[in-house]
Amino acid sequence: NTSNLAFVGLNRQALLMALDQAGIACSSGSACASGSSEPSPVLLAMGCTKELARASLRFSLGRDNTLDEVDEAARRIAAMVWPLLDLRACRPKSSRAPRPCSTSWRRGVMRRAGLPPG
Repeated sequence: NTSNLAFVGLNRQALLMALDQAGIACSSGSACASGSSEPSPVLLAMGCTKELARASLRFSLGRDNTLDEVDEAARRIAAMVWPLLDLRACRPKSSRAPRPCSTSWRRGVMRRAGLPPG
């Protein structure tokens, strides 16, 4: 079971190292092109743009991984990624609901993930 997540706008290699230090094993390329800095040919063949493919990290799960381990990995990934996001890039809408990317939306997501609001 392999999942590919893209973190557009973030330095993929820096995030990869930070996640490794947080105990999250992932890779920045396809399994058959380990060590390559080129975007995954598989992602490109699936229609991903080069930018999206270059922003992607690959996470693999085994049959022995538990839901608790997946939840903990998601919390650690969020703790690494949220502080790096540039929330100023979001433009306000007329709606009163918190927009994805707004500070109030981010705080709510962090609270639900059990992380400090940052």
